[in-house]
Amino acid sequence: MKTPTPFLPARPLPLSWRFLLVAGLLASLFVGVLWQTARWTQTTAFAHLQSEARSEMMLHATSLRGVLAKYEYLPEMLAARYELSTYLKVPEDYMLLEDINQMLDEHRKIAGVLDIYLLNAQGLTVAASNWQLPRNFIGQNFAFRPYFKDAILGLRGRFYGLGTTSGARGYYFSYPVRDPASQNILGVVVAKIGIDALENPWQDARGEILASTPEGVIFLSSHEPWRLSTLQTLNAKERAALYASRRYARHPLPEFPLVANEPLATETPEETQIWRIAQARKAEGVEYLHISYPVPEAGWRLHMLKPTHPVRLQVYQMTLLAGVGYAVLVLAGLFWRQGRKRQHERQYYQRQSQLALERNEARIRALLDNTHAGIVTLDAQGHIQYINPMAAQLFSCQFCDLYQQPLIHLIAPLDRERCLAELDASQHFPLEVLALGQDKRLFPIELTISPLPELDGVVWMATLYDISERKQQETALQQAHDLLEQRVQERTLDLEESNQRLRQEIEEHQHTEAMLRHTRDELVQAAKLALLGQLSASINHELNQPVAAIRAYAENAQAFLTRERYQAATDNLQQIVELTQRMAQISAQLKVFARKSDGHLVPVSVQASFQYALSLYQTQIEESGIQVTLDVPEEEIYVQADPVRLEQVMVNLVSNALHALKEVVNPCLKLSAFVHTEYPQRIGMQVYDNGVGIAEDHLPHIFDPFFTTKASGQGLGLGLSISYQIIKDLQGELSAQVLHTGTQMQILLPASDLQQLASPSRQVFSDASTF
Repeated sequence: MKTPTPFLPARPLPLSWRFLLVAGLLASLFVGVLWQTARWTQTTAFAHLQSEARSEMMLHATSLRGVLAKYEYLPEMLAARYELSTYLKVPEDYMLLEDINQMLDEHRKIAGVLDIYLLNAQGLTVAASNWQLPRNFIGQNFAFRPYFKDAILGLRGRFYGLGTTSGARGYYFSYPVRDPASQNILGVVVAKIGIDALENPWQDARGEILASTPEGVIFLSSHEPWRLSTLQTLNAKERAALYASRRYARHPLPEFPLVANEPLATETPEETQIWRIAQARKAEGVEYLHISYPVPEAGWRLHMLKPTHPVRLQVYQMTLLAGVGYAVLVLAGLFWRQGRKRQHERQYYQRQSQLALERNEARIRALLDNTHAGIVTLDAQGHIQYINPMAAQLFSCQFCDLYQQPLIHLIAPLDRERCLAELDASQHFPLEVLALGQDKRLFPIELTISPLPELDGVVWMATLYDISERKQQETALQQAHDLLEQRVQERTLDLEESNQRLRQEIEEHQHTEAMLRHTRDELVQAAKLALLGQLSASINHELNQPVAAIRAYAENAQAFLTRERYQAATDNLQQIVELTQRMAQISAQLKVFARKSDGHLVPVSVQASFQYALSLYQTQIEESGIQVTLDVPEEEIYVQADPVRLEQVMVNLVSNALHALKEVVNPCLKLSAFVHTEYPQRIGMQVYDNGVGIAEDHLPHIFDPFFTTKASGQGLGLGLSISYQIIKDLQGELSAQVLHTGTQMQILLPASDLQQLASPSRQVFSDASTF
């Protein structure tokens, strides 16, 4: 009997072999997932792109048919005009020829075509819409064109090609012109439309669109460099035949830059292909999805080219996403396996930690015995369970003497309640207490009682430090601190006395400043009243004239009423009303000028301030024949100022300018306003006169109080000084400049960003626009 072979257990594969086997399996599965994902994504994306391209191509084909149908009626409509048949029968009628040329040009403009022209029976152009241009069609023979040959046979003619005169691409429609009586064909009328009308809708397409002829010539294209190129290579015979037809004139007809042409590797119709077209910036070319569709009405075939870059990008993204998902699943499995491995390792390390803990406990006890701080452990009742040598040395006793003794007996009686409270507290902080030695000696210590995890009945640990030396240093520091505090108090008293004196001086200065401001305001008001006195003669003249006129009108009105001439009396009464309005305006101006300022800063119109100052001197300006110029922007500009004070400054400057113009032959006064170029937040105002000017030695003193160059009794010399201080208070600048032709005063004030004017001057004198 044959002895059976004993069973031998299989030897496990080496770790490196197992790792390679698993890695190879995962890599193969990874490649399979990526390949299947890429194949499915590419098939779906190309199907969607093809459907989108077909829809767009059908839409553009319909649009192309619509545009061509729009213009096809035009030659037939024009052929029915009697003028054309009349002229073709009597070509010597030049007046009728001129009318026909103009008529063709008008129809060209209305229809929006390039040209319209009339051919006789021999194909000679006799009238054209471009008759007035140097290079017109008149006199050229187009009998060779197919559109003429079809129309002369009584058919509708269609043709596309390059113009022999302009060289521009065009689409031609023709129709025969018949004799109304005999219906004989006398000639042909032709309309040429521009290719732009056909190509413009293609510019917004999401791809490229071509229209090729039966010969393979690209006649229309949304991409300009491809126009008039050939889709296939032409031999010499084919190229000679195209040149002989004169359809493309002598254009070189380069070959279309098609690098590769291959069918789409999916289940799609045969006309769907992948074209790779050369491009200067990309050596490998640009890839497009190509489909075509015939448009027999136009004699072309439409080609739709959709970039495949989005498809390739989608395939790449989906493949990358599949790869990431696969990697996440693999990593999740590896993390799970690693977690199981770590759990076993953690159990092993816990056993090792227990052994290490026991060894560390013995090491810590050795450290406590040799530390420089006193360490005492207590049970729940506060009895000593352990005391290290340093603590035994502090109390001058042995461990055996203190074992099971209450720690509270080693503390001075005055501090024992604090220690007991520390045991009951939730938070524990160091305490400075007095300890009681074995020899009844008291010494200071820092005591910290901390809770411990209950182990063998030990629940508290007390740490003790001898702080006798630190207490001595604190005592010395406290003495130095007390001395410094005493000196600080003495210095504080001196500072308080100085502050009190300073406050008294500030109050005195403020009182003085208030008195000065009040005095200055009174001077301003006095100056205004003085100026009113100077204007009294003009004001008296302004009021006397209306009063005299009112009396005359009233007497006339009384006489008219007596004679029952009521309309004349009404006219005189209306004149009286207008004169009283003029007097009210003068009194309103004086009332506003005499008012006092309230001191508030509001947006003030620069233009209104100019008009206000000029209105006060209107009579003097008119009588003196002064030419006034206002150079201000059209839009209102505003400054942040006190309206009353700003008006006073403008009145002073205008008054000085008028005084300087008294002896001038051609007096000129110019008021201008502008926004500062370097500082847009500042507004500039200028008052210029071509008067006698200011002497150079007087210029540094013109803003000094009581400085004047006027004769005695004509001024106090306070006008410019007060104006200078007013502008300074308004955060502005007032300066004077002597020019070759006169004097210019300039004001710079902060601009206001508000658009609504709050100045009363703007409301009262807004009608002062006569200047």
